[in-house]
Amino acid sequence: SSAAGSAEPVPPAHLRRGGPRTPCAGAAPIACPPRGREWSAEPGGPAAMNAVLGPAESVALAPWCSAKDFGAWSATHRSMRDALSADSVWRQLLNDHFLPPLRCVGAAAAAVGAIAPGTLPAVGAQDGHAAAHPETFVAALPHGAPKEVYTRMAKATAAPFVLPARARLQLEIHEVRDWDRHQRQLTLYRRALHIAEALKFTKVVERLHEEMRPTLLELVALQAVVNGGGVEELAAGAGLSGGPELVAEVGQLTKKRVASRRLWWQRQREHLLQELEWR
Repeated sequence: SSAAGSAEPVPPAHLRRGGPRTPCAGAAPIACPPRGREWSAEPGGPAAMNAVLGPAESVALAPWCSAKDFGAWSATHRSMRDALSADSVWRQLLNDHFLPPLRCVGAAAAAVGAIAPGTLPAVGAQDGHAAAHPETFVAALPHGAPKEVYTRMAKATAAPFVLPARARLQLEIHEVRDWDRHQRQLTLYRRALHIAEALKFTKVVERLHEEMRPTLLELVALQAVVNGGGVEELAAGAGLSGGPELVAEVGQLTKKRVASRRLWWQRQREHLLQELEWR
């Protein structure tokens, strides 16, 4: 009896690994695959379903998927990984997910005249300059670059200009709106820089840095208002250089911010007094 009590119970046949199992009463038994063996490509099997998906189908699904979706999808089967690693898939993802940065590159390229005839087709005109269609920049990326460029653009942030929730409370409502707007603009420029650098558009990169400088100065001025100074450290962390001229430029922006804050306080006081008079 003791030996019988110490023996492990044997599961029923329909619950054993590799044995027949019956999903419900009266149904035919279904054989499970042996452990360590993949499903065969029988009609309707998982491998057959994976074989249906190719680069063309992945491109069609790209507008409704994110990079994380594709990463999880490619981990399910090696055929899926091969299909989702095609350049055409990542070019479509770039066109669908990062259209504003591509347009930013197009505007900068048209401004400096970097769109030469025969290199990127011009399909429109803007302010007297040839404007390239955003998709042409993605199509011009070299082989193997779309996925890498997409990864870099997805990781682009507005760092080091990040305020904790408690620090945001030190800003007024209109200043918080300006902060968020400049953050989005900085992220847009940084993503556009990845495209321009991948295409080796030197003039476009320089143009984007010039356009990005006012946004960086505004963020430095706003963060200096929160921190109570430290302009040089903030400017150095943002990659700005200029010495005393830079400090003076940020000082002027800070004075404008202080004047705007005082005006906003005055208007809020007037609104409160007016509301008291109505009551």
